Amino acid sequence: MLLPSKKKVGLGLFFACCVVALVSRPYVNAEEKQIKVLQTVILPGDVDNVEIQELSGLAYDAANSTLWAVSDQGELHGFAVHYDGQSVSDLKLVHSSNLAHELKNAEGLEFVPPNSEETEGRLLVAFEDGPSIVSFSMKGDDARTVALPLPLS
Repeated sequence: MLLPSKKKVGLGLFFACCVVALVSRPYVNAEEKQIKVLQTVILPGDVDNVEIQELSGLAYDAANSTLWAVSDQGELHGFAVHYDGQSVSDLKLVHSSNLAHELKNAEGLEFVPPNSEETEGRLLVAFEDGPSIVSFSMKGDDARTVALPLPLS
């Protein structure tokens, strides 16, 4: 049996902690100011020959139970989250693509639910270069630049 590399295990642990924070809400003792991790889920470093690395942002679509992740290199990954009411029972890669944009240094991600004009939500990605924020379809295409206030643009 081949063991995953330390890089892949570290990524899985990091990712798992973020998933726990999004779904299971770790216990926080205000007096001791400590966080107790309730669960971890380790993901492989690659799924179906798609390497998952350098994640910079996570966003959760509760309506579709999908955890979205963006990498520094502008790769978008979607994971189906199976939650049994107590913990995350499974994570499965359901989407992987490159963002349709020339900037690749992604640093943040936010899910925006659909509105009356859209049938599905959108993903806002913050890029360090520029700086800039770009809105994408859930497939990572249909890029729309978001206007930033003057001090940031």
